[in-house]
Amino acid sequence: MVKTFTKMSKKVYRYECTIKLPELNPVRYCASKEEFIEGVLNEYNEAGAELFEIDRSNICNIDSDEEDDDDDEA
Repeated sequence: MVKTFTKMSKKVYRYECTIKLPELNPVRYCASKEEFIEGVLNEYNEAGAELFEIDRSNICNIDSDEEDDDDDEA
């Protein structure tokens, strides 16, 4: 059964969707990969406020000019 609500004599329906955000490629100078990840998470979650929240699973393909850094996942 579909629930509908009446708002000032007009039926209104509940809608929802998924929003696909474009790919973002943040670049930062940091002392470590961990510092980079935490900074990106904090910055984007503050900017997204209550609209969206990202976590480590949303970050991939990390590239660095650090010589010892072979890992590209968060």
